[in-house]
Amino acid sequence: MDEEKKGRKEDLEMMAEQIPKVLKAVSDTLPEMITKIMKAVYSEEVGQEYGKSVAAFYRTLKESGMPEADVRSLTQDFIINQQQFMGSAIRQARGANSHNFTIHSSGSGEHGRPE
Repeated sequence: MDEEKKGRKEDLEMMAEQIPKVLKAVSDTLPEMITKIMKAVYSEEVGQEYGKSVAAFYRTLKESGMPEADVRSLTQDFIINQQQFMGSAIRQARGANSHNFTIHSSGSGEHGRPE
């Protein structure tokens, strides 16, 4: 049984040493990833495709014989929902990088705790 406890302790110590390295890697790469996502979301090509999808949505409703007031209202709802979805995704991506972590390389035991 003592061997099992010793093995668990060693596993925990190894994990404690690895966690700061993982957090450092994430904090080093996440901002660049978010920037790339933002550029992709707000690119000219994405804007053009978004415009095409709104136009296709409008045209489909119009061609179905729906009254103009309903077509406009539903198209406006479509646009708002798309904007809310993208805004939510961006906020979540930004929120994932909102914690500041300090990485301690000394054996002090204060591995990657939020400041």
